Amino acid sequence: MFSFVENDYYYGKLPQQEMPLLLDLYQNKGVAALKAYLNTHKLRGRRVLLNSFRANHADGRFLLALDLTSVVLDLGCGFGTLAIPIAKVCKEVFAVDATFERVQFLAQRVECEDLANIIPIHASVWDLPFSKSSFDCIVMNGVLEWVGEWLADRSPREVQLKALERCRELLKPSGTLFVAIENRIGFEFLYRSRDPHSKLYFTSLLPRKLASAVTRLLKHKSYRTYTYTRRGYQRLFRQAGYSHLEFYCPWPRYQDPRYISRWGDVAAARYFRKTVLRAQRFDEYVFCSGLARLGLDWLFSPSFIILAQK
Repeated sequence: MFSFVENDYYYGKLPQQEMPLLLDLYQNKGVAALKAYLNTHKLRGRRVLLNSFRANHADGRFLLALDLTSVVLDLGCGFGTLAIPIAKVCKEVFAVDATFERVQFLAQRVECEDLANIIPIHASVWDLPFSKSSFDCIVMNGVLEWVGEWLADRSPREVQLKALERCRELLKPSGTLFVAIENRIGFEFLYRSRDPHSKLYFTSLLPRKLASAVTRLLKHKSYRTYTYTRRGYQRLFRQAGYSHLEFYCPWPRYQDPRYISRWGDVAAARYFRKTVLRAQRFDEYVFCSGLARLGLDWLFSPSFIILAQK
């Protein structure tokens, strides 16, 4: 494990004060004891850690053309949800997170699971110790929306653009950037779910200045976790210099991608609605079927997986 930044930054749903206990429990008694403790004590945010041990939460990796020669950078690796499954099919994974406790936990997992090809690194996107053209693939899973909170003297979009440009520098000429992120107008935000970043209803749908006024009033902070529509992402990535983009629609969300279809694949969308939504979430089936009749179902996908190439 390597560290390139101070240890005072903490991000995560799990209480920071619980992390030493959880690490000690995992290190000395194993994953079964850790899971039993998390479930018994009902800790806030426990599902994030529990889900990191489930390989199917990283199913978006199957969209990537990885092999045993691939070198991958996982930015915002968390507890290893993607880094560990990816490491099993590639040459090397550099797993980076700005929260020291997460990297510390991942380092312990690497040792316990005997994965010598994962290098845990405590750093931020602004302090990456790599030279240009180092990676075949860079993964940003639920990260791009948050980088706007790092540099308060710039607009969130400028900060996101800077992060994408930095990733482009680090990719090899034929490399791919994998970004998983919410759709600003995802249909869940229209009628059921809160913005997962502000924890308020409808903020992603509002004009940016109005959303910021609302979050300052109710959360005492500016709204800086920008998400976009598909067209908005296209503009952002192209401005950052990416020439080829592919969009995929994961369901129910990119954090748990049980079904993934390519944007615009009408036959796959129809099959998904009839065989999955109708049986599991009838309200969504009715809503999405109505959108499909209008040709608008793709626009309101809850989230995207974006593959971008130089």
